[in-house]
Amino acid sequence: MTGWDGAQWIGMRGKAPSSAGAPLLRAEAALTRGKAVREARLYVSALGVYVAYLNGERVTVPQDGGRTAELLTPGWTSYDMTVNYMTRTTSRTWSRAAGGR
Repeated sequence: MTGWDGAQWIGMRGKAPSSAGAPLLRAEAALTRGKAVREARLYVSALGVYVAYLNGERVTVPQDGGRTAELLTPGWTSYDMTVNYMTRTTSRTWSRAAGGR
């Protein structure tokens, strides 16, 4: 992907205001067994907070030689001016999924 042309917000169309629950947004991608994944990235954002999972595992970040889960991501901003997003390189995770564990 070279830009954000054609990108669309994923939202809660049809959800009544003040009704219970937050959306669970999920997508699946078919990978060919035995073929290497050259590059994969996860881009995620929210007007609020989110918790991201990939292949059933929570997305974590490097910290002090290990990995940790971030809390309350992406952090508060004035949504009228700025919407933060997270980018994670996920090539290794996708490669495991394509080749089996």
